[in-house]
Amino acid sequence: MSELDLVIANAGISVSTRKKGAAAADIADADVFATNVDGVVNTVTPAITSMRARGHGQIALMSSLASFQRVS
Repeated sequence: MSELDLVIANAGISVSTRKKGAAAADIADADVFATNVDGVVNTVTPAITSMRARGHGQIALMSSLASFQRVS
């Protein structure tokens, strides 16, 4: 891996992220978790190795305010 100074992990979907006319059940909880958590981990983990070896680097993790919305 080439040297990285900055990694920005910004991925996210929610149940409301679906094709027009698709039911909310089309996006399973596992799909949401896989994108929102696993996607970030899979982005950051390889970068950490390179940054630790060099002794510096920055990682920015972004999330969404959608997690504060009530599910009804």
